[in-house]
Amino acid sequence: MFFNFDKYYNKKIPKDAIFFDVGSNKGDWSIKIKKKYKYAKFFCFEPIPRITKKFKNQILYNLAIDKKSSKKKNFFITKEKVTSSLLFQNRSIINKFVTFKDSKGLIHRKSDYNVVKKISVETVRLDHIIRKNKIKEIHYLKIDAEGNDLNVLQSLGSLTKKVWGFELETWNKKNTLWKNQKWLGQCIKYIKSKNFIIAEKFVHGKGLSTDLLCIRKDLLKRKS
Repeated sequence: MFFNFDKYYNKKIPKDAIFFDVGSNKGDWSIKIKKKYKYAKFFCFEPIPRITKKFKNQILYNLAIDKKSSKKKNFFITKEKVTSSLLFQNRSIINKFVTFKDSKGLIHRKSDYNVVKKISVETVRLDHIIRKNKIKEIHYLKIDAEGNDLNVLQSLGSLTKKVWGFELETWNKKNTLWKNQKWLGQCIKYIKSKNFIIAEKFVHGKGLSTDLLCIRKDLLKRKS
């Protein structure tokens, strides 16, 4: 799902904006946003080697974002690489799958979730990246971490206040797609605790999954 996030801000995104793309995969999201914000800098994070397209003003990290930093952590690569994750699947859920279309228009079959390879990847926290690069503000954070989305958000720690807005994907039921995945209710509770408003929701996957667009309270454009 490509959210028009900037329409919800009460101030203009600067030309030299900073965008974070966690779970960049092939880089489609960043490439699309770059067409509008051509002078922006993009920090892209993708643990699968040599999959993300490179472009100008992109800083590409070949690692995963998680709540805990680690030199080696298991990462499960699936038949359809877009469903690869730090988390292992809940096969009892996947075995019930029928073919469905997700928010990005991709067709999913349960065989797409078959793990074909396990690799070791480095994981880091986002607050470490922010401090290392002396980043003052993140004008938008896109998270697509296949079940690990809330852990990515929590890795900001006290620096969540530097983020203008973000999006993440969550599972609508407590019996989640990924083992140890946080479900929708847990995500909403944490989001509100950090002074963000859910500006838009997109339910997909036959009602099982929801994409949330969240804007920091003080930056949310008030309805006239």
